[in-house]
Amino acid sequence: KDLAEVITDSDKTIACGPFAMEFYLMSDLKPNAANLWDPNNTELTFQYYKMYYGEPDIIVLHDSAGDVTSPEFLEFVDENYYLAKYTDGFFIYHHK
Repeated sequence: KDLAEVITDSDKTIACGPFAMEFYLMSDLKPNAANLWDPNNTELTFQYYKMYYGEPDIIVLHDSAGDVTSPEFLEFVDENYYLAKYTDGFFIYHHK
């Protein structure tokens, strides 16, 4: 329900961070990460964004994901996304 409230008609892709993989199953958005469990700031992830669907429309991170997600990826999120919802330990970000 919380994710559905954030998704707009123009959204196409989602990326889910560590401990948030189940969010892939809660929408019909296309996965947009180098792998399905840990989009991170690696060359592979950003190359994936460039080659396939662009930057994800939605990013979901668990509130403890900062412990295992690179600072560069968290900085990318802070610069390009706004916090649309915080619910039950999960941050749901939407592209600006």
